[in-house]
Amino acid sequence: MEREVEAARIVMVEARLAMVKARQEREAVTKLRAQAHTEYLTEEQKQEQDTLDDLATLRFKQSQRVA
Repeated sequence: MEREVEAARIVMVEARLAMVKARQEREAVTKLRAQAHTEYLTEEQKQEQDTLDDLATLRFKQSQRVA
């Protein structure tokens, strides 16, 4: 009986450790996704700003030709 109780305790501890590990892995994936999303948004904003800068430059050059 004592062996069965000890075996059950060991199984319970291993299951708890597996659950903790799974939670940590989920949190790591969530953090990586958030970081990747932030990097994506930053790159999109940079590209948008570059496009706006290019348009402003073209408009300025066109206004200089007209004047």
